[in-house]
Amino acid sequence: MASVVGSQAIISGTFSIINQSQALSCFPRVKVVHTSAKVHGQIYIPEINWMLMVLCIAVTVGFRDTKHMGNASGLAVITVMLVTTCLTSLVMMLCWHRPPALALAFFVFFGSIEALYFSASLTKFLDGAWVPLLLALILVAVMFVWHHTTVKKYEFDLH
Repeated sequence: MASVVGSQAIISGTFSIINQSQALSCFPRVKVVHTSAKVHGQIYIPEINWMLMVLCIAVTVGFRDTKHMGNASGLAVITVMLVTTCLTSLVMMLCWHRPPALALAFFVFFGSIEALYFSASLTKFLDGAWVPLLLALILVAVMFVWHHTTVKKYEFDLH
């Protein structure tokens, strides 16, 4: 049951991030299907769904061991938590207008705990934890190249 809930969260999160990246011209155009007329943001992206399926099968066949898959997902989860703590600290200062000392205290308290978990996850790097980092680097490269070329095309068209 936990796997079903977790996979659904990953799929929904991926759809949302891809949709937002497209809006910022940081991702190639893909078909976005709005699945509800009443609920805003409920979307489905067929191409991304197929890519996720292929990646899941590739990881499962490639690892053939739940220990390695656990190492990979553990590093991915703790990295998300660490990034969320960093961004929450920024939101506290820039959007909520809280004192920087409060944001720093929040970051130091939660960030230090998460940094410990992150460093522990990095010890499992060769045992499967490299997969989410590799996938993240590939995605960042695609987004950077797409955004850079979109900006250059706009500048060319403007000229």
